[in-house]
Amino acid sequence: MAKKNQGDDFSPKDSDGFKWKNPKNTKLKPNDFPPLPPLPPINPKI
Repeated sequence: MAKKNQGDDFSPKDSDGFKWKNPKNTKLKPNDFPPLPPLPPINPKI
């Protein structure tokens, strides 16, 4: 992983990679996100 400068959004200790999506200093966990809606069925062109 590339070294981060002090001016970057997250510090090296935040290696979970979520802090950049979440500017407030709260830790996001994968299960904090609501489930994604199912994708619409793909209709192949005939």
